[in-house]
Amino acid sequence: MPRPRRNRNATLPGIGGREVIREEAVNTLLAQLLRERGIAARAERRNRNATPDVRVELKAGDTVLLECKWEDSATQLESQLDDRLQEFPDALGVIGILYPEGLKYLDDTREGLAHADDIAWWLHGSNGELTTERRSRLGSLADIAEHLRTLPLELEGTDRVVAAAAIIEHAVEQSATKLATHARIAQRVGDVIAQTDQESDRAKALRIGCLVIFNALAFQMRLAAANEDVPTVRETWRGGISGLCQAWRYICDNIGYRPVFGLAADVLQILMDGPADLHEPVIFPLLKAIDDTSHLEGHDLSGRLFHTLLTDAKFTGAYYTSIPAATLLTRLVFHHWPPGVDWSDHEFPASLNVADIACGTGTLLMAVAAEAERRHTEAGGQNAPALHKAMVEQALHGYDVQLSAVHFAATSLAMLNPRIQFDRINLNVMRLGADGDDVSLGSLDFLGESQAAVQYALSPAGMDPDGRPILDAGRVYSGGSDGDQPDELATLPELDLAIMNPPFTRSVGGNLLFGSLPAADRRKLQNELSRRLKSRSATATAGLGAAFVAAASPKLRPGEGRLALVLPAPYAPDHHGNRPAP
Repeated sequence: MPRPRRNRNATLPGIGGREVIREEAVNTLLAQLLRERGIAARAERRNRNATPDVRVELKAGDTVLLECKWEDSATQLESQLDDRLQEFPDALGVIGILYPEGLKYLDDTREGLAHADDIAWWLHGSNGELTTERRSRLGSLADIAEHLRTLPLELEGTDRVVAAAAIIEHAVEQSATKLATHARIAQRVGDVIAQTDQESDRAKALRIGCLVIFNALAFQMRLAAANEDVPTVRETWRGGISGLCQAWRYICDNIGYRPVFGLAADVLQILMDGPADLHEPVIFPLLKAIDDTSHLEGHDLSGRLFHTLLTDAKFTGAYYTSIPAATLLTRLVFHHWPPGVDWSDHEFPASLNVADIACGTGTLLMAVAAEAERRHTEAGGQNAPALHKAMVEQALHGYDVQLSAVHFAATSLAMLNPRIQFDRINLNVMRLGADGDDVSLGSLDFLGESQAAVQYALSPAGMDPDGRPILDAGRVYSGGSDGDQPDELATLPELDLAIMNPPFTRSVGGNLLFGSLPAADRRKLQNELSRRLKSRSATATAGLGAAFVAAASPKLRPGEGRLALVLPAPYAPDHHGNRPAP
């Protein structure tokens, strides 16, 4: 009777007669598991030429090489890594991986590798050069996949993003400075921004207006690459400002994205009314900045670049949540929560209700969407685009008093995947101010209420079976504050998660600040807010943060909902757990 043939690609004799799996077989499993986590990886077959164990292709053609050994062969691995660094000088990274010895003897190596949390790896070098400071890491395949995704940023992205932000800052300043030379047009552009942003600083208002235009140009560039019905920026600029405005109106009316292009088109329309010799000097610096920063697209850094701009008060006139803080907060929120869920099912995260009632430019909402996609991919899910669409249309809700901020928030959510056409974006510009005895507190109108008046909703409004307005992303709609039509109402749903970085503003004497409203209106708002907070045994002595917590927390699902806040350093407890006195 012939002896059964051993699969020589899978196992080899081991110590004491026990079979051990071959490194080549583990490398193949590594590549398979990385692909399941969204990383384009393939194990190389052996030939007479020098080949790496696993080759990873990142976006824009960047290549990362993985050399893998058992942990008792670290010395041999060092030599191979040196060779790969010389043989592949154009590789973005050469990484060494040491498999734990325990994997050798498992009956199910694939399962063991998928759940191992003691894999060691390090970046040996980049572009033919050894790393100056080696950082050894220990973790799981999910950790390796995350490192590969962020490797371009780690190696070159931060400096490039800072440089790109400087380019855009200079372009916005150039455009705003030129715009300011024509008093009538500058006044009208500033009025459009000040109308909803309460931005009294005219120079900041003009910068915001120019950034809105840049933002729409950048999004059009990405949208044109994904949708053949959208003309490129170069094509539209052949018709000058009129060509741009026509293209943006077409996108609003036929494709969507009115939250992105509507405000920008309004600013362009004003500019069209100015002298022709004003047009190119205002627009051309922004077009040049688009060209000068477009190389970042391939590294998937556009979102990070975008939010670098939005967290800088020079661009937006306000301070917003930083990306690291938003990322850290969302990862803390979803650590072991909700319990026992299947993240590979893309319908689960979309079933959550998440709200930021001080959403600003949407950084926290975008971080929630990004974290859901990361967990979905790491769990083996294959429906990231469908997940993102469902998250934006169903799960995420944002409220703010600034139209330009909501414009940026809508763009940041859409920018993550311009190939997706959204039917609904749940963002609302809340009414803020006083009209006689009618006082509106913005999102703080949710204090004790489930609905609040909106200044602009991303809709034409329909009515649900209970007679309440339905808000969708069709257009930015004025909420009837002129008294000719009933107010639109935004609903704050029952929440699984309230996440926010509320404005912890405190002025001299403890008086609350509501933007740059007239003093008489500000007093009315302060009195109304004090009345509402007193009835809830809350105080705003230390700032508005407590008021936002009081507005959002009653909507959390009992026993299940979570509240996540970004706290400024003066409010944080010390290492003994003590908090400063208000």
